[in-house]
Amino acid sequence: MTTRKFRSILLSFAVVALVACVHAPPPTVLRIDGSSPEAFQASWDRMYQSLRPSERSRLDVAILPIALGKYHSFLDVPPSLLHPGIGPQTIRAEINGLSYPEIITLAQKQPIKVSGPSHP
Repeated sequence: MTTRKFRSILLSFAVVALVACVHAPPPTVLRIDGSSPEAFQASWDRMYQSLRPSERSRLDVAILPIALGKYHSFLDVPPSLLHPGIGPQTIRAEINGLSYPEIITLAQKQPIKVSGPSHP
């Protein structure tokens, strides 16, 4: 193979690589998949691992107001909700399809407020 032909092929690969970088799709927004307990847990774990520690803390704190927001007082909360504990699976239906910012916004809209780490 001649040097000229080799340079031409190398230049072609470089152009293709550059075009691929320029036309790369935007990053995918991680969303919760609440279609099943297994899908939920996988999507929750994926989202959780993608967050910074301060964002993880905010997400942890957001669970409580979302879980309790539909009740008027703690007396209205069914014991079955409190007995095993309130965790991500508790709010699976409420956060189905939501992204991290949407979950935080939903928690902030609830009548019950829980303070947590300040937003950086």
